[in-house]
Amino acid sequence: RTINYDIAIENIDRSIKGLFIHSHRASNNYEITSNIPTGVINAEDSYKNHLQAYKKHLENSSFNGNPTVEMKQSLLSMAALGVGNSYIKKNKKSEKTFTSFIEILKITLPKNIGFKNIRFEVPDVIFETDSGDFVLDSASGGIMSIIDISWQILLYSQDAEHFTALIDEPENHLHPTMQRSLINDLIKAFPNVQFVIVTHSPFIISSVKDSNVYALKHDDSNKVNSHKLDLEEKASTANKILRDVLGVSITIPQWAEDELDKICSMLTAENITENNLNELRTSLDQAGLGEFYPEALYHIVGGKK
Repeated sequence: RTINYDIAIENIDRSIKGLFIHSHRASNNYEITSNIPTGVINAEDSYKNHLQAYKKHLENSSFNGNPTVEMKQSLLSMAALGVGNSYIKKNKKSEKTFTSFIEILKITLPKNIGFKNIRFEVPDVIFETDSGDFVLDSASGGIMSIIDISWQILLYSQDAEHFTALIDEPENHLHPTMQRSLINDLIKAFPNVQFVIVTHSPFIISSVKDSNVYALKHDDSNKVNSHKLDLEEKASTANKILRDVLGVSITIPQWAEDELDKICSMLTAENITENNLNELRTSLDQAGLGEFYPEALYHIVGGKK
């Protein structure tokens, strides 16, 4: 006998408040801010303008709009009309957004830069740092990426205290040293935000101890299953994470892999001796592959590179 129950659960909000940050970063070409705003651009409008510029850029590669221009216009508006002066009444909310952005960048930008402040030499936005001042438009791809991510999260946070930020491949344009520190810096800068990161970077995978990391893998039936990493897996080296978690069999060029295969084929797990191992090391050194001695042993005893 089968009994069916029709259960209705009411008054449950299934929506998740948050923002999505695309993996694509618009090209950072210098463009003069020709339209100096005469009214305060608040955080909500600035966020909408930023997203609209990104959307147009993604839909049409010939679109000349630049999200950086939207950022510069907003910063100029917030600094001039938000902070105010003896002739212009300040807008406290816009002033807070502007000053908060400066404090956020002190956390998220690389420490070796020594970011200090933002100043304006209209129409340019100047970033003051211990390593030298620079025009915002001239920032490297990695620095601009961090600035852009910080800007989007900050704008969204002005009207939402707790929310989720989904970031797709934040490692794009970032030097490995920046990849290692980015997520920790974002967590420190935005403690009330829950971050969901989609990444192929072993440096980001292992960057946060207090986190849940899931690897998506195909099983024998070609279905995708999620596998939760334990602390030992998260603490692995970049090469081990690439091999065991991300499924990258080896992290050397194809020609070097072929040479490594050729050298390893001379040995099997059954005929390993001290002399053979010494010859293996010598052969690897002569081929310029000495640092891959552990990988060679792993391959010989039956593992995958």
